[in-house]
Amino acid sequence: MSRHHLRFVLRQYIEHKNASNLRLHVWTHGIAWLALTTALSQVPLPLPFQVPLLGATLGFVVLSLLYWLSVDVLVTAGVAALTIAWALVPLSPWGPGHGLAVGVALPLLVFTAMEITGRFGHVYHHEHGRFMKGGPRWRAALDNAHAMIWGAFHFWLEALLHAGWRPRLKAALDQHERQALQRREQVPWDNWANLAPCHVQHVCMPQTIEDLTKAVAEAHARGHRVRVVASGFSWSSLVPSNETLIFCERLDRIEVDVSDPEHPVVWTEAGVTNRQLNRELARFGLCMPWNVVLENVRVAGIASTGTHGTGRTTATVGDLVEAFEVLDSEGRMRVLSEETVGPEIMSAARLGLGAFGVIARIKLRVVPIYRVRQTDTRLPVRTMLERLPELIGAHDSVELYWFPFNRDMWMRTIDRTDAPRTFHGHGFWFKAQNFLQNAFLVVFFSKHVMRLAPGLTPALLRLGIRMLPYRTRVLDLPESHHYHHWIEMMPAGCLEVGFKADPDIANVRRAWEATERLVEKYASRGLYPLNLTLNVRFIGSSGSLLTPAYGEGMTCYVEIMWMGRPKGWAEFSSELCREWLKEPGALPHWSKEFEHVEDVVPIMRANLGDRRDRFLDALAQSGVDPERRFFNALLRRVLIDEPPAG
Repeated sequence: MSRHHLRFVLRQYIEHKNASNLRLHVWTHGIAWLALTTALSQVPLPLPFQVPLLGATLGFVVLSLLYWLSVDVLVTAGVAALTIAWALVPLSPWGPGHGLAVGVALPLLVFTAMEITGRFGHVYHHEHGRFMKGGPRWRAALDNAHAMIWGAFHFWLEALLHAGWRPRLKAALDQHERQALQRREQVPWDNWANLAPCHVQHVCMPQTIEDLTKAVAEAHARGHRVRVVASGFSWSSLVPSNETLIFCERLDRIEVDVSDPEHPVVWTEAGVTNRQLNRELARFGLCMPWNVVLENVRVAGIASTGTHGTGRTTATVGDLVEAFEVLDSEGRMRVLSEETVGPEIMSAARLGLGAFGVIARIKLRVVPIYRVRQTDTRLPVRTMLERLPELIGAHDSVELYWFPFNRDMWMRTIDRTDAPRTFHGHGFWFKAQNFLQNAFLVVFFSKHVMRLAPGLTPALLRLGIRMLPYRTRVLDLPESHHYHHWIEMMPAGCLEVGFKADPDIANVRRAWEATERLVEKYASRGLYPLNLTLNVRFIGSSGSLLTPAYGEGMTCYVEIMWMGRPKGWAEFSSELCREWLKEPGALPHWSKEFEHVEDVVPIMRANLGDRRDRFLDALAQSGVDPERRFFNALLRRVLIDEPPAG
């Protein structure tokens, strides 16, 4: 393969490693190729004789086949056969004479639809190739154009290579890929919410634990601070580093241990996604006892930032961790567990924010899959607030959702059951429904209503609660965890605060009523910053030092979500957050928005009490990072007195 072809082929080879996403691209780009060549065939060749089948496509198709022939004969022959077969189909709109609508507009519409489908495949499977960013923009545009035009060649070749075709070529591409991922310089990065940009001196993506060990040791030799990217589905600036950034998404191996049937566990590498973990656990009849909604987040990220699910007997994801295998600041492998370092250090490490070393593998406690009854109900807000203590006591889990300007709200209850399933998986139509819902929010509501007619927000939110399906379903626990798909495509803002709930839920009512008051206050000024939902969930106690769920008692998490950046959002969310933080021990969610809140750091330090010092003491005792090279600007600002550099 020539250097010219290698550059284009390697880029697509690197960015399409997910088998499901690659299969999607094989189909969509095969159809896109036929659509593009069909549109080109409508223009007759300026020749004195008629060319059957190809028309004006003759030059483009022949040149494309010749261009790819030196790369792979089988792929070239396959694309040629597909093209000729399509041209010979009796009802195919191939060749001149089919008119502008059928011969040109329709094929180009199909081509566009296939390209868009491929793009959303990257969203669903979270293959964005952010570690490949940097370099001139024209080069990235050229790479994209090459894949759009000749995607059939690219992805058919990749599929054949993964199926065992031309092992020497695959080995060569694997070696080039390894070299490309080991070191990239001056790479721009931002999180999913586009709120925490950085420009990184050195980026790498290890494919094995050995690669990860080498990367951390080399960063230490350079004197660099190190941060690690999981999926980047965050709002706060927990990740950014301008020195060394390690992407862990290729570390995706899983080992399920059922040697003790009474205590099943799973070892996962840092880059395993929830979707990968759920599928592997399901093979053994197991699942996570609690989890977050998103499927594309990675285990190391959700185990390090205090993420949580819902349920009065649940805790944070970090509380499921029995051991971490981490690399210390010099690149030495360490095992952190209660047996090796003691319970106090593990209480800190279970919400370690990346400060307790670069995570290589995690040992998680899991449970046999069981079914739950999930009931969605619409009821008046005042009724819910009055009956809330009773409702919480009567159900395993209670979740509350309020669309502002409504007198009613949506309540979801979840209870364990032995009843037979009534809901059989999140299939195609379920995902399609979620996709259309989120597309509506993004395209119509966020980009048009908010900008052009924000005054319509109350009416649309009143309509929204009437469109929800209120029903009861029996489903497997993981399906209840991940009840909504395509959240990744919805760029919503999010702020969340947790605090210990009073036995009579009085402080939960205060938090809810404070939200209602502020919504009305801002609406009286013609501002609608809370244009999506207020969410309330409850979990049990946690052993992680830096979570508001630490210690005995039930914890309430209150969360607001808004689309885009409506006028007044910063002032509104800051004012509301400060109101919620008045509760003793209240803390914002570490991975969500809070940095813009006035005086948030002194408030957090006051509400943490001695737990901040205990966390830093545990870190020092662990010995994983005596120079604090795993701290970035946000961690230094919140946890230590040193002002952030720059």
